[in-house]
Amino acid sequence: MFKTILPIAVCLAQVSLSVPSPQDTLEPYAQCTEECPFTFSNVGQLNDGQIRLNKPFDVPLQLRLTGGNTMDQDGRSCYITQEHQVQCSNPPIIGAQMAQFCTSNGTLTWAGSPDFYSCDNGDGSSNIYTQSIGEQCQMTTLQLVMQCPPPPTCIPVTVTQTTTSIQTVTATVSVTTEVQPSCVSSGKFSISVGKLGFLGQLADGQVRSGRGCLTLSLTSSGGLTDQDNRTCYISTDSQLQCESILPTTGAITVPFNVTSDALLAVKGESTFYECSAGNGSNIYTKSIDSVCNQVKLNVVCGNCGGNLMFY
Repeated sequence: MFKTILPIAVCLAQVSLSVPSPQDTLEPYAQCTEECPFTFSNVGQLNDGQIRLNKPFDVPLQLRLTGGNTMDQDGRSCYITQEHQVQCSNPPIIGAQMAQFCTSNGTLTWAGSPDFYSCDNGDGSSNIYTQSIGEQCQMTTLQLVMQCPPPPTCIPVTVTQTTTSIQTVTATVSVTTEVQPSCVSSGKFSISVGKLGFLGQLADGQVRSGRGCLTLSLTSSGGLTDQDNRTCYISTDSQLQCESILPTTGAITVPFNVTSDALLAVKGESTFYECSAGNGSNIYTKSIDSVCNQVKLNVVCGNCGGNLMFY
């Protein structure tokens, strides 16, 4: 008896696995941008960039969000560490996760979730994490406090004048005049520059965006002083800054003025330039290179709309 062995063909189905690339993962966050900087209630930073909930911390925290990436007030990138902690530094540490920040319903989110964890340090403050690291952690959300500068305000005043002609015909003329904000002559004011937010200062007196709140006073003779009573001037390289001891030559100290539409001007010219300085922008009266943009310096009464912050 002969046995016939028939070949059996076994077909293996090819399975195609689709693994999302890092670019696909980050794509949803590319549109996550806030026009204005923002802070959080009772949230600050240590000098090394760690973000803390409740004091003690070294400085208040202010963030900007662009394309899913966040940056603090000192221009440091913010990220999630391998231990799931939120902090900021330049450069970011090895293994840092970035570009997945966004906002939703007035809160900060990470990778689509508004849930963060405050983990007690034992001194009244807490570090911020995206995952719980122990029993000392509690779930929390980070509510945004937007720092959009208010628009400059001018007060329309109607003046009624009555004149009499030779024929004793009386005519009434109404004249509407835009006047400067009252704080220009009687108090202090701050400066907002569109998307840059309010102007602040470095310790050496340079005027720079994103560095706290600069408050100014204008004298009747056209002089300008800061909150530390330092004289503000235009340097020989066209930069706006304030110092107690002025350079011996070249400094333009007067005349500053505020225009009828609430713009700061020097020698009658209200056009300035913001030029990137790495962790903010310096202010000049003329463009110094390709990183400069033309801006107007809007006068706002008070200390940056009521938010007084000095770094």
